[in-house]
Amino acid sequence: MKTIVKTDQLINLEVKTTGQEKKDFLLPVENIQYWYPFNVNFSYVYSDAREQLYLVMDKEYKSRGGKDYYGTDILKNTQPLEELNGTMFHQKVYDRNNYIMVRAKFLGLKKTLLEEYTIEDVEQGFNRLHTVVKSIKNKIEARVTIGSDELLYAPARRSEDWDKMIYDNATLEEWELLEEIGEIYSMLSLMRKIKEGV
Repeated sequence: MKTIVKTDQLINLEVKTTGQEKKDFLLPVENIQYWYPFNVNFSYVYSDAREQLYLVMDKEYKSRGGKDYYGTDILKNTQPLEELNGTMFHQKVYDRNNYIMVRAKFLGLKKTLLEEYTIEDVEQGFNRLHTVVKSIKNKIEARVTIGSDELLYAPARRSEDWDKMIYDNATLEEWELLEEIGEIYSMLSLMRKIKEGV
């Protein structure tokens, strides 16, 4: 799934089809939170047989045990993207996106997709997320190294495996928060793309 902002009012959504082709849809930017999933592990596929868009989960994300926030585990059971009062609408995407925007405010972001915002607001949002992720990582790191000889970990801190080792020790609650942060990051990226018209 790829999005390109065409105008301040229209976005082009490029999706794969069940026939392994690509298909474009020109959709309104307004109310994009009604249908666009902030979780990048989900994307739309166009069913050639049914002539409708369906949201599907990335296979790799599914194999890692990723949560199915949108009820997409099997294409034939997935609800198609609907039109509601002139805008595209997916109830579960809308519900999850609203939850993520509330979480963004809780984590200290000043603006979300629903508000008037500037590029500076978006950059401040990215900076805030960086601070939150660093804080989570430091908390996990302190837990991993507590009661151990710091010198034992000194070489590992410089290795490429250090981050993996730290995140492998995250609690379920920390992983869920990190996933929410990923969705907030996706929202901010979409906001920037809309503002820049890229």
